[in-house]
Amino acid sequence: MKYNFRGKSSGFLYHFGKSLLPWQMCNQFRQLYLNGLDSIPTNTPVLIAANHPTAFLDPVLLGVFTQPPLYFMTRGDLFTKPLARKVFESFNMFPVKRSRDGFNDMDRLDEMTQYVQDSMEARKALCIFVEGMHHYDKRLLPIQKGIARVAFASYEIHRQDDLQIIPVGCAYWETDQPRDVAYINVGKPIFVKDYWELYQNLPAQATHQLCKDIYEAIKPLCHHVESPEDDKLAERLLHLQRSEHPVPHFPVFRYNTNAFSQEKRVTDWVNNMGDEEKEKLKKKTKKYNNRLKETNISDEALLHPEWASISRWIFIVLCFPLFLAGALARLPIAALANYMMSNKIRKREFKSSIYLGVEFFVGFLWLMLLIIAAFISGRATWIGLTLALPLLYWFSIVYKEVAERAFKALRALQHPERKSLLHEREKL
Repeated sequence: MKYNFRGKSSGFLYHFGKSLLPWQMCNQFRQLYLNGLDSIPTNTPVLIAANHPTAFLDPVLLGVFTQPPLYFMTRGDLFTKPLARKVFESFNMFPVKRSRDGFNDMDRLDEMTQYVQDSMEARKALCIFVEGMHHYDKRLLPIQKGIARVAFASYEIHRQDDLQIIPVGCAYWETDQPRDVAYINVGKPIFVKDYWELYQNLPAQATHQLCKDIYEAIKPLCHHVESPEDDKLAERLLHLQRSEHPVPHFPVFRYNTNAFSQEKRVTDWVNNMGDEEKEKLKKKTKKYNNRLKETNISDEALLHPEWASISRWIFIVLCFPLFLAGALARLPIAALANYMMSNKIRKREFKSSIYLGVEFFVGFLWLMLLIIAAFISGRATWIGLTLALPLLYWFSIVYKEVAERAFKALRALQHPERKSLLHEREKL
């Protein structure tokens, strides 16, 4: 059955998530750097070409913080059951049949092309994760040809000169941990009309060139380590760089290209490094990391003794009751989320996404249950406390991080090998 797009408005659950998820993002992330999302035009036919390092966080972040409603290409086998189809449609997802699910290439391309043509005629914004799969490693995979094919097919029908492909890079520190740091970077638009003359004469070459240009446009916007053999070295160097520029505890949705530029300088340095220099650095960083593990000292704590200041310990002591209230109220949700991540989810790229789902949906239901119980009790104190729970949830998370940093910094300050470790780090 063909998927009927015409006349379809943004889904209810999409709007629900867009309204409430920014608060959850304060729990999920320490920092979110949203660079250029406000430049995505509205009322313009747009194809967003993004990389895909996580299972669900990438579409969630783009959907929540992008001005025009986005529609997301999603694997078609998820839409086979009527109830599931309604739920996914309400999240602005549309199905794409895959060859691995038993559909031939022509059927898949025809249906996707028709959907894109209808969307572009309606001047919608579609998001396509152009690598064709999600993966956690810090590397941009080759661009699948589907986006170029549907873009040219749509331009041939409607001849919209403002039809554009907008490159978007999604990057994370870990991808599989809560309280991560994320970067969403938007590049300059690529207009399909600029490739049309070449496409009319040499369609295969035009398709190849457009995919190549999309690849080159996304690569500066995300983490990219050329060789898998250099992944560990890149991660170690990124960790050292982040220790020198720690992010604050309070989540801010900000425009800050410099933060990601620092990360890119590290990965570019690894990519351009000679083999001999690379091998030497691998040995040095491995030795330093092993020493940190042996001494039970974190690199961040080693560099920041101010985290063990008296003012922080006063804050930790005075605010402990607030932390305890928030932590106890959040305990069932946190326990379920951690259990799912540790025991039920094997793939790294799914872990933080599942954590978000449990924290948001189960947490919302748990909060509503507590609020209803408080109102039934009729006690003003209980009602006020339950209404303050979202803030207490968030405070308990931040308090825990402040306390952990203070204890780690104190341990590093008191350790007899501190000076030796600092000296070894300087050599790196």
